[in-house]
Amino acid sequence: RQRRGRGGAGAEDAASRRGGARDARTLFRHLGRLLGVACRHRQLVALSLPELVWKPLAGVPLDVGDLQAVDLHMVRSLRSIESADVAGADVVDLLQQALGRHAPLLLRAGADADADAEELAERLCATPERLRDLVELALQMQLTQSAEALQALHAGLSATVPTELFHMFTPVELEALLCGDPDVDVALLKRATEYVGVSPSDEHVGHFWKALELMTAEERSAFVNFSSGRARLPSSAADFPMTFKIQGPPPQSSDNPDAYLPVASTCFWSLSLPRYSSVEVTLSRLKQSCLETLMDADFLVRGDTSAAWANIR
Repeated sequence: RQRRGRGGAGAEDAASRRGGARDARTLFRHLGRLLGVACRHRQLVALSLPELVWKPLAGVPLDVGDLQAVDLHMVRSLRSIESADVAGADVVDLLQQALGRHAPLLLRAGADADADAEELAERLCATPERLRDLVELALQMQLTQSAEALQALHAGLSATVPTELFHMFTPVELEALLCGDPDVDVALLKRATEYVGVSPSDEHVGHFWKALELMTAEERSAFVNFSSGRARLPSSAADFPMTFKIQGPPPQSSDNPDAYLPVASTCFWSLSLPRYSSVEVTLSRLKQSCLETLMDADFLVRGDTSAAWANIR
């Protein structure tokens, strides 16, 4: 008797997906270990992750608002089905996208095997309660689709830090503990600042603090990276690895300070600040330094390739 192999290419695809899922879980577990080790050594890992990650780790239930923060189009599309703003085959298309591999089973239950999208949509729209149930199911599936990855991340964290204490923190506090605050608290930075060769009452130092307050969150983060090599700061001055130092201006800038950029030393978290004439000039020079310069610029030759550097020393 001959035996015919079963599955073929479909089985191979399924096996490939399972292998890919195992690899992904391994990577998330490793990421959890790295985060835990960094936390133990008080090193912040600047990851910009949504509350879809932090809420489950802190033991806080997810809601549709968390999904909307990362996939507004999906939530709006599904809600439009509930309000009957979408009709016909579009209803089936949207539900298929949201339900993924479970869509054929859920959408075709009780329907003819050869029913097309229009017939399925007509049948679904004729039973509003079932349609609402499918929309809510689709939203819940979208909310929980990363559950395995989060479990692997939690397992990695549990190998290095006491994750049973995570429930003591809010999601925002947990993010700050592991990754730091994505926005730089200027008042906190002031409290952790040391003045070397200058006074906090100096006019150009005042210009500096006002310019920092005028920056966007992304620009302030870029400034911290420019001056310290880090993208984020701890949420407490006591956890700062060292004080931020504002030093006297570069000697060569005394004649025309507005033409010079500030000089940062990331190893010592210090900034040599020219005596800029206004807040506007200070803001412009800080932005140019943070957004257009590179780490280890001492070893790079800029040449004359950018007109933006023509009058800058």
